[in-house]
Amino acid sequence: MSTFTYISDPEKHWKALVNTTQLKKCLVPDIDVVVPKKTNNKRYFDQVLQYLHNNETLCSSAKDKNYNVFVVSLISSHVSNFEQRNAIRETWGSQHLFLGRNVRYVFILAKVEGKNEAMIQELVAKEAQKYGDIVQGNFQESFKNLTLKVVLGLKWTTEFCSDVAYLYKGDEDMFVAWRNVIRFLLETSDKAGKEKMSRFFVGSKMAGSRRIANPKSRYYVNESYFAGDFLSDVLLWWFLCYIQ
Repeated sequence: MSTFTYISDPEKHWKALVNTTQLKKCLVPDIDVVVPKKTNNKRYFDQVLQYLHNNETLCSSAKDKNYNVFVVSLISSHVSNFEQRNAIRETWGSQHLFLGRNVRYVFILAKVEGKNEAMIQELVAKEAQKYGDIVQGNFQESFKNLTLKVVLGLKWTTEFCSDVAYLYKGDEDMFVAWRNVIRFLLETSDKAGKEKMSRFFVGSKMAGSRRIANPKSRYYVNESYFAGDFLSDVLLWWFLCYIQ
C-alpha cells in the first residue's frame, strides 16, 4: 500500500506498522491477515478425499514400467455430465502423443445425493471401468466444492503420477489445443532453463479484484474464509504448472 514506509530492519514485519482494518483494504494483503489461522483439517480431508473411483495405473504402462508422462490433465467435471466427458474423449482428449510427449487425461468428479444417487453411481462405475480415466471423491457436487476437486486432483497426482513434468487443471467446458500447449512448454523450457521452470506457473490471471461480499452472489466469499477487501492475485478457471 502507498501508506507503507520502507523498513530498514528486515526482522521487523511490515504488517506491524498499521492496524488490521487498514491491512484488509490493501490491494495486495498479507495472507496471514486476511486468511484465518491454520487449523488441522486432516480428519476432514481423510474423509472427503477418499477415492470412490480411482485408476492407480493411469500414468504407467503395462509394456513399459518407465512410461514417461509429460503432462497430466486434470479436468473438473460434474458427475452427471456423461455426454460432456465423452465429447472430450472423442475430440481434444482423443490423442495422447504430441511432438513426442505423452499427455494423460483424468476427470475429477464428486458425487450427488438423493433419489438418483444409486443410478448415477452405477453409471459412473461402468464409465470408470470402460475408460479408466475417472477419479471420484467422497464429497457433494456443488459450486463451492470446486476447490475440493482441485485438491483431490493434486492429491491423486502426488500419489499416482508423481513423475509427471507438468500439471494442467481445467474444466469440462474448455477446449485445449494440446499440440500448441506442448510446443509452448518445450520452447519456454529451452529458453528459461530448469531452474527458472521450477517456478513456472501460467494461467488466466485476475489481479486487484474485490472480494464478493453479497451473500446472494454465486461467487460470494464469506469474511470468515477471506477477510480482505481485495483478493490476492489468482489464476482463474485453468492453470498449468511445472511440478518436477
